[in-house]
Amino acid sequence: LVIVAFERLYSTFYPAYFERHSNRAFAFAISIVVGCGTWLYSMACLSNYFVTLTHQEFVPLYNIRTAANAATFEYLMTLTTYSNIFSLVLIFIDLYFNFIRKPPPNPSLAVSYQRAENRRIILTVMPIEFSESAISIIGSIFQMMLGKLITFESPSSRQIFNELLSLPPVFPLFLVIFIEFRVGRARRRSVVIADNAIDHMEQLKKMWE
Repeated sequence: LVIVAFERLYSTFYPAYFERHSNRAFAFAISIVVGCGTWLYSMACLSNYFVTLTHQEFVPLYNIRTAANAATFEYLMTLTTYSNIFSLVLIFIDLYFNFIRKPPPNPSLAVSYQRAENRRIILTVMPIEFSESAISIIGSIFQMMLGKLITFESPSSRQIFNELLSLPPVFPLFLVIFIEFRVGRARRRSVVIADNAIDHMEQLKKMWE
């Protein structure tokens, strides 16, 4: 989400350059790098930075009161909170420059199309961003605060508490499917082509506004 927000911010400031130099292969490569990086970081957190993959050892139940886990836990929760806040700030900047602040008029059809595309993508990403940030930030705060204030009677209670706060951030992954279905249905709508070429161009401009 941070990369998408950066991309939309760049295309907002330099729409003509972004339109001319957009590359699907580069975008696909970036998505692969982000996916692999996320997977590696997740595996590192789950395997004590890959120690358990090379050495056979018993792994204690995840508990922040364990001295070996406390520092890593605090670092992970702090990183999650700040990264989501940073992503939210970028989205609000995108909203300001694309919806609130009026861009200078530009006669180029490509620039008008790119600005309209920015607004459509931002509206698509907004539900994912807000739900992911809200769930992750609230979950991180609860993990840091309640984990220290509440005494759990058994290890299973502590594990259930962790599971309840760790699983909700997966919800936006399913939200993407519904958003993509809605956007795809809107893309399939028919465009009525007028007989007059001038009317047709005016209709296209209205669609991109």
